[in-house]
Amino acid sequence: HTPAPSRTHAPLSPPRLASIMADAGGSHKRKYDRQIRIWGDHGQARLQSANVCMLGCGPVGSETLKNLVLGGIASFTVVDAELVTARDTGNNFLIEASMLGTSRAKGVSALAQELNESVVGRFVEEEPAHVVQNNPGFFRDFDLVIATQLADAVAAVLDDVCRTHGVPLILSTCVGFAGTVRLSLAEHTVLEAKPDNSVPDLRIARPWPELMAHAAAYDLSAMDDVERRHVPWVVLLLKHLHDWRLAQQPPAPETHVPTTGSEKRAFRDTLRAWGSSYVEVGHDLPDNFREALSNAYLAWTQPEVPSAAANVLSQASAVAMRAAASPVAGGADDLDV
Repeated sequence: HTPAPSRTHAPLSPPRLASIMADAGGSHKRKYDRQIRIWGDHGQARLQSANVCMLGCGPVGSETLKNLVLGGIASFTVVDAELVTARDTGNNFLIEASMLGTSRAKGVSALAQELNESVVGRFVEEEPAHVVQNNPGFFRDFDLVIATQLADAVAAVLDDVCRTHGVPLILSTCVGFAGTVRLSLAEHTVLEAKPDNSVPDLRIARPWPELMAHAAAYDLSAMDDVERRHVPWVVLLLKHLHDWRLAQQPPAPETHVPTTGSEKRAFRDTLRAWGSSYVEVGHDLPDNFREALSNAYLAWTQPEVPSAAANVLSQASAVAMRAAASPVAGGADDLDV
């Protein structure tokens, strides 16, 4: 058999995370594009660093392994002592008829690797229960252990072992059309909400002094048309909000923003008129002014702590947050604040 790799189980370090995210560009980015759209580059980097142990490679284990390999995990180790039978050829996605009588762990591992050449596969031809009871240190270096069709007594021992080493455990059992999945880990806090309509916090409504000084340094009247079209739309909004405050009677304080419907419409109208003053009659607004108009709502949107973050931080457990917590994406085992 092939032994599992030796690697210290620890949160992904920022340098290692940055390296994986950098490597994820190019071909990797194209390969995993659809799933990156769901959990982002950060989540894909976590996935591509994961070392998974699969106990049992029957139908449930093989199907689970197939999905993980296609997703792009770093490596896997299959632990299974069974030989391939005729039944396996009919219910196991990663078994072929030519494998009859040979090691099931070896066959599943080989075909799983063919699904994704970037993933490293290993196998151990040994009963999962025997490994659990006689070699608990075997599980120390995995990021995740998945046990399928494991007896309750053995599962209880494995649970203690994984909790001792701080390794998340998933127990899965399937009988016919009925199945169960149980997750076991001491603590699992995830904060990486991806709302459908997020509002970027650019501090336009409440800019800090250095940001205002930066915006004030842009003198649009002294620029030519090319230079003016390259002024960031955020700067245009900041300058226009400042001018809008000065135009109020009496001049409004720096914390004042448009609040009523009429004020917001007037703000947009004057912003549009400002942009039109730099183009000939009948010509479209420059792209940066059009972007400023489409994001004008940020001029009166006050920055606030996202509700997902506020809910976590308001919990009593957040006060005694583990010192070992590190940035993660959805589905990982630490915290990103």
